[in-house]
Amino acid sequence: MRYIGRPLLKREVDDKVVPPYWRKAVYANKDLPQGAVDRDVYVVCVLKQLYRALMSRDIFASPSHRFSTPRARLLDGKPWAAVRGTHPASPTAMERPRRTACPACGRSG
Repeated sequence: MRYIGRPLLKREVDDKVVPPYWRKAVYANKDLPQGAVDRDVYVVCVLKQLYRALMSRDIFASPSHRFSTPRARLLDGKPWAAVRGTHPASPTAMERPRRTACPACGRSG
């Protein structure tokens, strides 16, 4: 069931979020008065753009774990200094590998 009410006016719509391939559907509905915007199509268009931006990580949703910026969860300052170098894979925690002789031929490798 379509929303029946006052249609949006072009000045009420953010034209920057309507890509060229959506323009005809958003702005050219023959059932609406001249200069009116199809509200339903505009809402779907905006939601689709939001979804694309979230999935490509162009924008982030801060209270969300899945769609938040990964950099926000990184340690910084004193907490980072406290754990830096303690992970076995970190360069400061790794020792230089010892050169051992090959059991088969006796050469060090």
